[in-house]
Amino acid sequence: MIAIIGVLIAILLPAVQAAREAAARMNCSSNMKNVVLAFHNYVDVYNVLPLGGEGQNIASWAHHILPFIEQQTLYAQYNFDRSFFDTATAVGYPKSNRDLLMPIRIAVYSCPSDGDKKATFPTNQANGYRLHNVVVCFGNAGYYQPDRPSSISATNNSGRGWAPYGVVTVDNGAMFWVGSVVGSSFGFKCTTLADITDGLSNTTAISETIQGERSTSILNGRSDLRGLTWWPEGGGFTAYFAPNSRNPDITNPANIIAGYPGGGTFYYENHPIAPCGANLVNVLSARSFHSGGINAGLADGSVSFRSDTVNIDAWRALATTHGSETVAP
Repeated sequence: MIAIIGVLIAILLPAVQAAREAAARMNCSSNMKNVVLAFHNYVDVYNVLPLGGEGQNIASWAHHILPFIEQQTLYAQYNFDRSFFDTATAVGYPKSNRDLLMPIRIAVYSCPSDGDKKATFPTNQANGYRLHNVVVCFGNAGYYQPDRPSSISATNNSGRGWAPYGVVTVDNGAMFWVGSVVGSSFGFKCTTLADITDGLSNTTAISETIQGERSTSILNGRSDLRGLTWWPEGGGFTAYFAPNSRNPDITNPANIIAGYPGGGTFYYENHPIAPCGANLVNVLSARSFHSGGINAGLADGSVSFRSDTVNIDAWRALATTHGSETVAP
């Protein structure tokens, strides 16, 4: 009898786990669809898509679409004149930006397959920030992509990663952009739907990332901020590598050296399944705990499952808005 029960459990448990993961994947897909629909509602009001991020620390797309995912109260309490790391209160705002956002995890930005984690900072941010999974597409190379890469180099932008990464050109447009600081010569760029000449059904808007793990290494002994979508640099991905690539994500070493408030650094180079290295660019692959691939939302609002073995040229082509690439169905 005991042996029979053991066999039944061995048979049923994988089926239960598979059913649970299938439900989580569907939930994740539904969340992504709601995010893309929020982008379209944002366009209806402002005629442009939101910025991927403002500067390094002011706000990201995740702040700007809050009114369109039934989070108007949270949006009204956020002070867009301050960094989201800011610890000071201001007239008209009951909480500092940091205290407002630290405990918040938005369900529609999350994937049930990845649980609920925090990025733990030392000292003044010891309680950490809640992390998310949905990230926007910053193109097929590195972050901070200009329309004309020949006019802006990594050198004259202090190594911030404007130059193309590897052999992939960035002269075909990312759907979302990380803008520079206000007053900078680099300015901001918001994409319109008319800019997406490849077609909304041929352009990736969002995908997902694995939430960061606390690092135990000497170099990055503080925090892994992948999935910190309130932070512009933690809220996106690039399609240079395939989904769930074993190639390390790449972070600008300035983030490691300078750190962020409380000494928190960027990413965890010894992550067990999502390692990270350092270079002059930021390249972060789409990642998930789904078996065999990731969910990705297109600009038309459709969401599909992309295999880890997706053709890399097609994956990169989908990450551009006006490259005129032919993407096989």
